Amino acid sequence: MHRVNEKLKKFGHVNKKAFEQYQNFTTQRDSLNERKGELDTSAKSIQDLIKVLDQRKDEAIERTFGQVCTNFEEIFERLVPAGYGRLIMQRKDDEDASQDSMELSQDSLQEQVEKYIGIAIKVGL
Repeated sequence: MHRVNEKLKKFGHVNKKAFEQYQNFTTQRDSLNERKGELDTSAKSIQDLIKVLDQRKDEAIERTFGQVCTNFEEIFERLVPAGYGRLIMQRKDDEDASQDSMELSQDSLQEQVEKYIGIAIKVGL
């Protein structure tokens, strides 16, 4: 027993709480991994909701623009009986087609915000 105690004294510099700390850190890691999974799931559902809301927003903009365009044509025809007038929605895609596509590094969210860039009026007799 004396020999064993002497051998144990050689390990006196070893941290005796290391195993307890290891268990605590392992528990914390597992807890954080579980929390990360929950946050990833939440982030995906938020992104899906944003996509749906953006789609609804775009549909509402296009529907409203269609109504405004129809009314504009009718009123223009009343004001200028021999002429015609149209409203044209200018989109980002139309502008990109006429320019070089060197701005590919833009974020997709930024591209969605700039989908519509203006309205043009086309008139004639």
